[in-house]
Amino acid sequence: MAFDVLQIDGVETLNLPYGERRRRLEVLFSTRALPAPWTLCPMTTDLAPAQDWLETWTDVSGVEGW
Repeated sequence: MAFDVLQIDGVETLNLPYGERRRRLEVLFSTRALPAPWTLCPMTTDLAPAQDWLETWTDVSGVEGW
């Protein structure tokens, strides 16, 4: 599950703000039609759904940390 992009085609993006990196990640997914297991994580600035995602998605076996 991808939520950020740190490098695209050998070009580091760490100096860009997160919003721009996220936009580029979304473009990457749409232009390259990345297949499973690649998944673009949803994004929100609303705390309630973010907390729900964190609580429910981390209970899944195979997710980092388990």
